[in-house]
Amino acid sequence: MPITGSFSSTQLVGNGIVSASISGSTLFDFKNLGNSAYFIFEDDGRSGPEIYTSSIGFAAGSSSISQVTLVSSSNYIFGVVIPSINSNFNGTGSFIFSPSDNTTSGSIRLRGAGDYNFSIKPV
Repeated sequence: MPITGSFSSTQLVGNGIVSASISGSTLFDFKNLGNSAYFIFEDDGRSGPEIYTSSIGFAAGSSSISQVTLVSSSNYIFGVVIPSINSNFNGTGSFIFSPSDNTTSGSIRLRGAGDYNFSIKPV
């Protein structure tokens, strides 16, 4: 079952959170409590560093971004920078991700760093 709920960035440290792939348009909503922060969404089907075993790529799809900065994107991984609490956006930002593959047959990994809270919910 795809991941939903409220989380803190401390859960993303190291290996992060592993879940079934996203099944439809999903909102990721962030509140940065500090300065530098980032979030990474990646296909978990790897046989080694940068060697993905999935032919589709569960990070493939489209996104609608609000107040976060997309820094890297491929069919297998994307990352965003979350605005600082001292920015004009007061540490808030979000994006909606709509996957190309809606089957939830894959596995994704969520990782990141910084001091923030976030929620994940279908839209």
